[in-house]
Amino acid sequence: MSDSSTTSDPIVSVGLPLYNGEKYLRESLDSILSQTLTDFEIVISDNASTDATQAICEEYAKQDSRIRYMRYEENRGGPWNFNNTFDLSRGKYFKWAAYDDRIRARFLEACVEALEERPDYVCCWPNNDVIDDDGNLYHRYEEPEMEHESDRPHLRFRDAVFGTHSTLQVYGVIRSDILRKTCKMAQWVCSDTTLEGQLALYGKFYLHPEYLFERRYHEQSSWKDSGQQFYAYDKIWRPVDIGDKIRFPYWKMTWENLRSIVTIPVPFSDRILCLWYSLTGRQRLSGRKQYWFDIKNALRLFFKSPQTESNQEK
Repeated sequence: MSDSSTTSDPIVSVGLPLYNGEKYLRESLDSILSQTLTDFEIVISDNASTDATQAICEEYAKQDSRIRYMRYEENRGGPWNFNNTFDLSRGKYFKWAAYDDRIRARFLEACVEALEERPDYVCCWPNNDVIDDDGNLYHRYEEPEMEHESDRPHLRFRDAVFGTHSTLQVYGVIRSDILRKTCKMAQWVCSDTTLEGQLALYGKFYLHPEYLFERRYHEQSSWKDSGQQFYAYDKIWRPVDIGDKIRFPYWKMTWENLRSIVTIPVPFSDRILCLWYSLTGRQRLSGRKQYWFDIKNALRLFFKSPQTESNQEK
């Protein structure tokens, strides 16, 4: 493991988990290093990349002391890599970054200013543009009306977990002391949604009106086909290849939401309403039929049926 580090604690830590990110990595790093707010660190966790990722990171770390680069010889999976960047961070605020996205110059400054002015808010994320493989504007995303700033935790939880939105709060700026209390990126599929629900129970979110985030849409995007290939996505998000082991990703997702509701301190009335939404509502990526599919898939694997997972939506 290699480590390039600075000594003083910055106001913001940017966590950059990597695995074979050479194609867009320079664009991502350049966008972070071009921020108008300069008091930040970049914590890079390289999950045993086999391309030019290491060489690029070492080049940038030599040029800027704010970059802390760690490389690991064993791939420990996506969730571990995400969480490692946070565990190594030192900032009052934290932001996850992706190797294939870009942030505009005022991203950190605008989000930190918003949170400094709003002590009861736990997260700030800006509006976003979607860019294509070449970095050209694909379309401007409009977030739907949400209750992220409500004084009632159950409304914030409902919209964070079951609402139709970009799920980009996890790529916003988050208070580190609050993020430390959550599941972070955990070992179940769509744990980012669980994380958003937990953050919503702890406090409010602020959607900054400026368009400061550029998320890239390309063929290798992890979010591109996750809804259509849920079980394949479940395998990717785990630390090791689980093969055809029996698993219940839809049930697991719901169980973790329920556990969040009963463990995070909120008023009793809000807790009851959150439980109601979780037990009667519709999961954001699937309908209730998918819980039945979990059972059917488990039975198929148990009896070694030749049916393939590609038929899950039929």
